[in-house]
Amino acid sequence: MIRLVVAIAIAAGVVGAAAPHAHADPKDATDPAHEKAKKLYREGEKLFALGKFPQALAKYEDDIAKLEAKLREAKAKQKVIVARQTTARSRLRVRRQVHDQRIDDALVRFEQMERRLDNVEGEVEAFDLGRGRTLAEEIEELVTDGAVDEELAALKSRLGKRDRAAGA
Repeated sequence: MIRLVVAIAIAAGVVGAAAPHAHADPKDATDPAHEKAKKLYREGEKLFALGKFPQALAKYEDDIAKLEAKLREAKAKQKVIVARQTTARSRLRVRRQVHDQRIDDALVRFEQMERRLDNVEGEVEAFDLGRGRTLAEEIEELVTDGAVDEELAALKSRLGKRDRAAGA
């Protein structure tokens, strides 16, 4: 019975399991683990004699259940912390990739190519603006403009005749 009390006390953390010392005499009264075991033995005998052993055992079982609940809670908290750490590392790796200097360099080179293309297109337009039209080109344009004006006048007169006929 006393061994059971000692085992329960060790499990509950009341008394630590002491390894026997090679130099310690088992009857040495100054050994702290030996003193705790003696004290626990005396308390166990008192509890058993008073009939309080079942209540003490129930208290130890309750304490063990509370400690196990705390242990489960700590393990769950540890999992949450590990998950947060993994997430933070992933976010940092993504941010580093997004802000990678190589990507910025590629974008800068692309913008430089666009500016060069704009400059070349501007030069082409400048050549077209500075070049004067030949006399033949101007006559061709006037003839085309005159033909368009004649067609427009013909359309207006047809519409005018149709509107007058519809109104009469």
